[in-house]
Amino acid sequence: MVGDPDGSRVGVSVDPQEPEAERIVHVTDVVQEWVMESVLWPERPTNWPPCPHHPRNHPLAAKVVQDRAVWVCPVDETSFYVVGSLPAS
Repeated sequence: MVGDPDGSRVGVSVDPQEPEAERIVHVTDVVQEWVMESVLWPERPTNWPPCPHHPRNHPLAAKVVQDRAVWVCPVDETSFYVVGSLPAS
């Protein structure tokens, strides 16, 4: 579970039979959605994490590439970072 100070919560679960990279992408999708909608970030942009190629247009998306969970641009499919290794902003 992840939750906001207001008491709202979102459940996170995975299928243990899925490959590890798929499980990581699933959890990343849930947490990314929570972060973008969270009251913890009211003054922040909703495109988190921002795409280095299109920082004002959309966030990166988690995707499995070569059996690894990575952050990719959803427009041009460029891989940027392994999930869990975003640079500090």
